[in-house]
Amino acid sequence: MITRISIMLILALTLTGCANMILPQSNRIYEERTASPATAHRSLVMSEPLDWFASESGDRYDIWLPQGAYHVQAEDSDYLYYKAPERVSLGKTKFFSAQDSRTYDGGVFISKSASSKYSSGAYIDYEGGKKLLLFFFDFRFTGQEGRRWQYVDE
Repeated sequence: MITRISIMLILALTLTGCANMILPQSNRIYEERTASPATAHRSLVMSEPLDWFASESGDRYDIWLPQGAYHVQAEDSDYLYYKAPERVSLGKTKFFSAQDSRTYDGGVFISKSASSKYSSGAYIDYEGGKKLLLFFFDFRFTGQEGRRWQYVDE
């Protein structure tokens, strides 16, 4: 009973007054990728901030992506990497304790083809110019194309 009340309280606090697109229960990943400067000239514009999170073993992991224009910065054989207009925030919260949060350069990655392992997700810039894929997005993100985010050719 206490667990159910705690979960309802956390959900109420999380969802109350938020204008952000909040998309829970994504899968976390941890994959390093070597990318090169992009040859494409395209942007992805998000009309509102995005809070994407996952829960594992009682911990909550968040990535907060700001609204604005994400310009294609890099690419590899599978993905285009769209850099956020501001640093992205990563957070980890243990149940009933303070949140540990840090900011990084990063953004959104989008698959170049249907055969890629992930269709889209969030990344941060990593050691040696690599990209570190941290979350993959599902249909709740891709289904918002044209409403909450869109591509713009430059």
